[in-house]
Amino acid sequence: MKNEIYLGDIEDSIECHLQRLSATEKNVMHWLANQTEAVEKFPKTGNLDLSQSQFWAAIQSLMRRCLLDKLPSETSSYFPINPVFKSYLKRNPND
Repeated sequence: MKNEIYLGDIEDSIECHLQRLSATEKNVMHWLANQTEAVEKFPKTGNLDLSQSQFWAAIQSLMRRCLLDKLPSETSSYFPINPVFKSYLKRNPND
């Protein structure tokens, strides 16, 4: 598979990190993993069934856990998910 990351022995560590997340944080992580590009500061999150404040609380928590980065641009900010976690979540959608 093109652009796939081999996770090998770190899958257990990834699972451990994900087990510590709240249900809201897990939902946001899965949603972010399925996005084709980094999410803008004010994304349309209609299919997440979260309020904007719940979404942003989860984003801030995930940033504190170093699972997301914040990339500022001239007009907005973007929040890319860690590529290792993205790869894991795409292969394990039920975690």
